[in-house]
Amino acid sequence: MLRAKINKDGCLELMRGGKFKEQLCPNYYGVKSCGDWCPLFGDGFELTRIEGFDEYKFKLSCCKTNIILNKGEFEDLRIQIPSKQYHQERHQMLHEHLDELFADAVTHGGLKVKNTILDLIGWSSKQAKELDHGDKTKLPSDKKKE
Repeated sequence: MLRAKINKDGCLELMRGGKFKEQLCPNYYGVKSCGDWCPLFGDGFELTRIEGFDEYKFKLSCCKTNIILNKGEFEDLRIQIPSKQYHQERHQMLHEHLDELFADAVTHGGLKVKNTILDLIGWSSKQAKELDHGDKTKLPSDKKKE
């Protein structure tokens, strides 16, 4: 059963009386939700080994306490899982760029079809560090600043 969540705005909500209730910051003068805006708020629920427990637990560190939960008792709604369509479009775009990179490596870099993907990555990394096209690399927005 869900007992805690970080909502899409980064605020901590705990199950109280059968409902999720946004928790208030005990250190803020005024009314402010406990959340990821605060430097004392942890980076989310982290899997950790806690003394006194046989299995790993999930821990969220806050300014005054640690919230300890089991898997399935919390959710972090700040994490957005891309849609299947977005994933497919991104995958297709990455393949197009990989095809272009490979063609460039074979045409200009001397790589052969028998080379490995690691050879391609190494060549690409070296090219990214050494490329110097002079003024051709300036963006139109850069020219306006001059």
